[in-house]
Amino acid sequence: MDLPTYTNIWRIEKRLYKLYDFRLPAPVPVNTAGIALASLFVWCVLLMLLRVPFEFGNGWHLVLWVLPPGLVAVAATRPVAESKRLGELAHSQVRYLREARVYVRLRPEYEPAHLRVSATVWHRPQAPDRHRVAARPRRHLPTMPLPHAITAQPAPEPQASPTAPAAA
Repeated sequence: MDLPTYTNIWRIEKRLYKLYDFRLPAPVPVNTAGIALASLFVWCVLLMLLRVPFEFGNGWHLVLWVLPPGLVAVAATRPVAESKRLGELAHSQVRYLREARVYVRLRPEYEPAHLRVSATVWHRPQAPDRHRVAARPRRHLPTMPLPHAITAQPAPEPQASPTAPAAA
């Protein structure tokens, strides 16, 4: 039994068919219109800083001021590769560059050969024991190599504490 889901309703591309009383020659997606306005603003600021004249006498200045932002808007909203738009494609490429190159057993390939591990074991407080002479000193675990860098050295054996009570 298939249950209907409505998650794709938010992915429907919204389009502009007319602006006030002016009917557009073709429907324009809202994303394309927004990107066109943003790139037109940036392009106009750039051309003003470069002191390009804002004259539309022969039509070439109109092409210079309006055509590049329109091309940017169309290029940014059309699928480029892998059915992704230009922004989605750039995002996936940046994510690929940030990830680890090779995973071996779900870990990055490069790890240090030795790790230093120290641990403290917590015990519940007990009533004082009359056989216990003194508290044992804290010991650190020895440095152990990782499995891929194991050598033929035997692990050191723990030594008995001199303060431990002797067996009678």
